[in-house]
Amino acid sequence: MEDDFLTLEGILKADTRPTDVTLNGQLMPQQARTFIKAIVDRQSILKDVTVDICSKLTKTRTAYDIGKGVLNRHVSGQAVPADAMKKLGVIGCTLDMTKAVSLNARILQETINDNKDNPDFEKEQFEGFSIAFTNDLDYLGIAGIADNPAANAPFVELAKGWVKVAKDSASATKTTTDKTTITERLKVVVQNLHEDVKGGKAEIYLSATDYDAYQLEVADAHPNSGALTNGGIDTFLGYKLKPNSNMEAGEYLATIPKNMVFGIATQIERNRWYDNEESALRYKFVVYCDYEFDIHKYVTFVEYIA
Repeated sequence: MEDDFLTLEGILKADTRPTDVTLNGQLMPQQARTFIKAIVDRQSILKDVTVDICSKLTKTRTAYDIGKGVLNRHVSGQAVPADAMKKLGVIGCTLDMTKAVSLNARILQETINDNKDNPDFEKEQFEGFSIAFTNDLDYLGIAGIADNPAANAPFVELAKGWVKVAKDSASATKTTTDKTTITERLKVVVQNLHEDVKGGKAEIYLSATDYDAYQLEVADAHPNSGALTNGGIDTFLGYKLKPNSNMEAGEYLATIPKNMVFGIATQIERNRWYDNEESALRYKFVVYCDYEFDIHKYVTFVEYIA
């Protein structure tokens, strides 16, 4: 139906009628936004960061580096002094989404036959696809180490994630520590935050292993606090701790979550065909995305070196 093109079912269209098995081409912009919304609206790091949905594959974002004392006297007919304008720095990252990543999936014919009378089948399949995309884009945002254009590029080289972008940044604050406790390492993170993100504004991303170790340290230091049984000590000196299972132990990334940018283009390709050899309906979704920081000086990266 014409009205279905914006629904999840309309995007997936998992029926196998002979005249409608092959389905190739880009999603309509409205469909792409529906697809992207399903990906980012989950409990993942993508829900916390700035998601920039772009109509083109490259984009220069505009952010304002606003310091203190930027107000000026307004005098009719007179321009603002040049020195005053310098205080209002216009900065922002450049998103390069020219290298695509793809999700390949299949639905076996047996599964299709078993769900002929299931009105929610297409929605359930789309849910599965979008969950897979969310998990991998979330993982890539932390574990990605390179923008390798090769067709056989390993997963971690499909894009540079935020951790790698921070490591390579000339403006981010980067340091190492030999402190053996998580508590002492977190102190190093806080001590190296940019002045503009102090006071609890930044959040600290750390591995799930280090997060659990921190819970034990708090419990040992405060045996009557209930930390050992209740856990959930998710702040340090007022800064929110964000455990992420994709982070490497001994690595700590701190910034304002909305300073982290996930760019994704509306140019999403959807291909569908029937594989006779496998007796399966095959799907391939292609997306163009990138990971960046708007203001690199608001990023702190600390690494434990034994």
